Amino acid sequence: MLTQTYALWIVPPAGKVRHATTSRPGAWIQGDVVQVLCEKKVKAPFATPYGKTPRSNGIDERCPECLQALVDETSRNWDA
Repeated sequence: MLTQTYALWIVPPAGKVRHATTSRPGAWIQGDVVQVLCEKKVKAPFATPYGKTPRSNGIDERCPECLQALVDETSRNWDA
């Protein structure tokens, strides 16, 4: 279960950098605006069709401002 101190690293559509958010993925509608920890607003990722690998799966670069905003949070990558 996710808690407030659990951050997920997401890649916005057409993005090349992951941003951290404490919002829960189930609360998003694909393309919705999501507040990330660097205070930017990005679009929520779109779902990947069944059987395909998410485009974001190979993106490991993380936003330095989001990384700095993480203090004690546990975090992990999340791919739609």
